[in-house]
Amino acid sequence: MAEINRVKDEFVAVLSHELRTPMHNLHGWAQLLLTEHEMDEALKIEGLETIERNARLQVRLIDDLLDLARMQKGEMNLEIEPVDLASVIRSAADTIRLSAETKGIQIQLHLDAAVSNVLGDAIRLQQVVWNLLSNAIKFSSKNESVEVRLEQVESQAQITVIDRGRGIEAEFIPFVFERFSQRDASTTRSAGGLGLGLAIALTIVELHNGNITAASAGFGKGSTFTVRLPVVTMTKQLSNDELVVGELLHSNQKIAQLQNLCILVVDDDADARILMQTVLQNAGADVLVAASVKEALALLEQQSPTLLISDISMPDEDGFTLIRQIRSHTIEQGGQIPAIALTAFAEAKNEQRILKAGFQLFIAKPIDPMELVNKVVETLKT
Repeated sequence: MAEINRVKDEFVAVLSHELRTPMHNLHGWAQLLLTEHEMDEALKIEGLETIERNARLQVRLIDDLLDLARMQKGEMNLEIEPVDLASVIRSAADTIRLSAETKGIQIQLHLDAAVSNVLGDAIRLQQVVWNLLSNAIKFSSKNESVEVRLEQVESQAQITVIDRGRGIEAEFIPFVFERFSQRDASTTRSAGGLGLGLAIALTIVELHNGNITAASAGFGKGSTFTVRLPVVTMTKQLSNDELVVGELLHSNQKIAQLQNLCILVVDDDADARILMQTVLQNAGADVLVAASVKEALALLEQQSPTLLISDISMPDEDGFTLIRQIRSHTIEQGGQIPAIALTAFAEAKNEQRILKAGFQLFIAKPIDPMELVNKVVETLKT
């Protein structure tokens, strides 16, 4: 019991540190940008990049905690489809490239285009690669390189992430994929993190009927993480050029579908309303905004928007109250308007309640602009 309490106390202390550090950077740079009116343009860009990088870090920490809860409940579900691993690896590398460049670290990709697709969840597999790359960058020194290889070994696709950093002691390798696994949880430790990334990666890989291993020649000699996933035979493999062109056309088609549509956005947070309004207007939609259920219902009496996007958590009356009142109306009164819910409570029970209440889809906060557009198009198709 004493050992359990010690580990719990260490984790709470590390969690507090990992959440407060990016918040410190976010708050500090935001204050500087607001008050220093004669700041050099290059420094402004550096500040904005720091804010964006730390915001992503904080989102990742929260996502890891939510994934841990899903893992413990056995609720980590996958959306299975054919997945091009080369595309997944490129996306993960692009997402983390700024963090790598900050340390002067180069990400080298060696991807065999002939590797067959796997059946899996592209987003979750990207999360695995991101976690491995993040780990490699974290434990590498400045101006080193991290290598990612993709090759097919018999009936398996093999992803290998190689760094030349501090390495792993032999006695620690058996525990490297355990939850909260930290070689050093002290205040003088040289690397951050909650010790959840590799545990989550292991779970995701095993859900794909694959395996993941770690190897190192010892401290100071770098590390190698290897993921193996079963491949599927496809009747036709698209070339990289075809994939890129297809993605661009698909994206443009989605934006074209929002031209001249009227969308009602309901959120009590002014910053969130402005963000969504800007994203949707840039995609060509006409946007109405409301700060409360009362305002939203008043707008619906006067106009007939094509789609509703509403936050769930709002004071006085929440998003559930709004959708119940709307669904009680006739079709002529807009009672069947397609609706998307916004929620910061990304739990399975809450998600089920949202869908049962009458929303077609939901988006977990924080909102990614492209995801917002994708969800709008998806909802309008249903």
